[in-house]
Amino acid sequence: MNPSASPTPAPRPACRPLRRPAGLGLGLALARVAAFATLAVLQSPCPAADPRPPRTTTARSPAAPGEFETQGLTEAFLDATLSAPVAGILGRHFFKEGDSVEAGQVIVELDKRVEELEVARRQTVLDNSTEVLRRTEELAARTRSVAKEELDKHRAENRIAQAELDLAQEQLRRRQVTAPFPGVIADLFGLDTGEGCQPQTPIARLVDTSRCWLILNLDARRAQALEPGQRLLLRLQSEVGPRTVDAEVRFVSPVADPASGLVRVKALFDNTEARIPAGITATVRLPENPAPAAATTPNRASSPGSPSNPAASPAAR
Repeated sequence: MNPSASPTPAPRPACRPLRRPAGLGLGLALARVAAFATLAVLQSPCPAADPRPPRTTTARSPAAPGEFETQGLTEAFLDATLSAPVAGILGRHFFKEGDSVEAGQVIVELDKRVEELEVARRQTVLDNSTEVLRRTEELAARTRSVAKEELDKHRAENRIAQAELDLAQEQLRRRQVTAPFPGVIADLFGLDTGEGCQPQTPIARLVDTSRCWLILNLDARRAQALEPGQRLLLRLQSEVGPRTVDAEVRFVSPVADPASGLVRVKALFDNTEARIPAGITATVRLPENPAPAAATTPNRASSPGSPSNPAASPAAR
């Protein structure tokens, strides 16, 4: 054995590769995905809040079987746009919008100074003519010295003076716009005192809402099922909320609109307390399948020439 030779190191045992437990790789992958998702959620901006209030819906009771709902428009019982028949300057407003008036009250008056002077002049002429006629008649009755032709002339002049006074008073009356029926002034059309207006220029709008119309446009089949006097139940909105009103059918048009084929129906309901403004819509329920109108057959007993009507039969003649 050579003492100078170094000893040979012992061989190391071979290293075995480490083995990961089964399922460890899949778990790490899932953990990474979850972490990235959480980070994305945290970094995403928050959605802006909607400033609009949430919508609220009102539940409506469904129509009963065999019925259908339709809507109509309410109108004032009377609605008139008033105007002056002559041109002039607005002199005075006696009422303002929203005021109640009675029939015959003056709403607006035009400048009438010229007409008042003309009435005064015609009144003076009539008074003088009446006095002359009175004296002439007294003289004719006392002395019989007045000719009949002269007496007739004075009487004719007196009648003419009376007619001219009536004409002047009518011209004065036409300077005033009066209420043709009791109601409420809905509009004065922005005309102020001192402004000029032409004939037929709208000056005031007067409405009577103590009663209101419901205007329906129905197809001919459903309209023919309604009759004047029939009662309808309306649902509409008032100042205190939803309200039901009883209405009466007053008119069913005998003709249909040629363009749409619809028939106009009018029903009247009470609105004494004026809680329902005219012009809103109302809902009414009508039969879905109205019964057809009964066919009318001629009365043979009363038809001409029938045996039971011998007075009109050929044999009787």
